[in-house]
This record gives sequence, C-alpha cells and structure tokens, in this order.
Amino acid sequence: MCEGHEGGLAIAGVNIHGTFAERFVCNQRFVHRLPENMSWEAAVLIEPVACVLHTLEKGGLRAQERLLLIGCGPMSLVAQLVCKKMGIQTVALEKNPHRLAFTRELGLNVMTPEDLPGEDKFDAVLDSSGNQLALATRHLVRGGRILLFGFDQHYRFELPVKHFLVNALSVIGAGEYNQHFPAAIAMAASLPELARLVTHKYALSEYEEAIDGRFDPQDKAIKTVFEMTV
Repeated sequence: MCEGHEGGLAIAGVNIHGTFAERFVCNQRFVHRLPENMSWEAAVLIEPVACVLHTLEKGGLRAQERLLLIGCGPMSLVAQLVCKKMGIQTVALEKNPHRLAFTRELGLNVMTPEDLPGEDKFDAVLDSSGNQLALATRHLVRGGRILLFGFDQHYRFELPVKHFLVNALSVIGAGEYNQHFPAAIAMAASLPELARLVTHKYALSEYEEAIDGRFDPQDKAIKTVFEMTV
C-alpha cells in the first residue's frame, strides 16, 4: 500500500512510461522468470491473474461460495477461470452477444441480466463494469461482499447506509496486485485456457489500428496484444 504516482502505484504502461522499448530498467525483485512450458499468450495475462487473486483474497472468497460477476470483459473472464480452478461457483452477466457466446465456449456460466432471477442471492458480487453497485446490492446474501473491479470515473452510487448496516454488507476495493505475482505465475501455469483470451495480435507498427479498434462498438476482440520481434 505504498504511495506512488498521484496517490497510487507508479505502474509502467499505466501512469508512467511503459515497456515499448529495447531496454527497461527496474528493481530485480520485480522480475520473475516464466515457466518454460508457458505460452506467451498465457504469460501476458499474469498481471490480470495477480489482480484477480488479490481481489479474491481481500474478499475472503472460498471454495463452494457463489460469486456473481457483472460483465464478461477480459478481466472478468480471467476471474471466472481462476474461480473455477479454486472451486468458487460463478455466474456472469453480459449483454454483448459476442461476449456471451465466447464465455459459453470457455465452459463458463453466463446469462443476460434479464435472465437472472430477482431472488437469486450470492455470497459476493464482482463488478467488472465499474458502474453496477445498485445491481450488485440487490443480489447479496446477508454478510455479502461487493468487490470493486472496474473503472468508471463518472459513476456515482448513493449508499443506502441502513440497508448495508442491517445486512452486514461490505464494499471492498483491493487496489492493485500487491505482490501476488509468484502465486499468479503458478496459477497461470495451471490454466492453459488463458491463452484463448488473446484473440487479436498486432505488430507494434500497427498500434493505431490496434488501439482505435477497441473503441468500435462492433469490435469482437477479447484481449489484444502486440507481438514484439526479438
């Protein structure tokens, strides 16, 4: 929980200069060797796996508990695969037809928000969209937890304090990955299906097409990566 750039960690590629360079200098303790049998596609998702593990740990999720995930973007899909490995029961909500189909192809449990019974309650809800706390609140058991996992800087939520107090509900913001990389590497090594999330690859010279395409409503990419020539 150290203080860094603008009150948070100074993360390469997020709020300080990234690693699109031939050389990158950092402290040795932040460098981790990849298993020889791990694909590059799975390896590129280690950082998301680390974020997921940290959030699940802070939320106290245990095997056989039920977790509702709102949205099926790449971070949510990583979370669903990790939860499946950990024995946590998941149900995901998604409106986008392509993401619905892709999630089902991975063998994960997903439905549209309209198909979720109003009386269905979960031990925890992970909001990967960043703007669905009202929906999350409606589907929690007493003692349930909301895990904040998405970013929407314009979203505001009016907290029903009495409801949260009487029902012993918690809202948890875990922050970043917090030293979970060794565990994330081990988890990623056990999840070869992570590689399937990488659906689009570009050369670095194609960066404009790669980035601009993500803002297209018809875009069907799940995870887009750059292939670096060595």
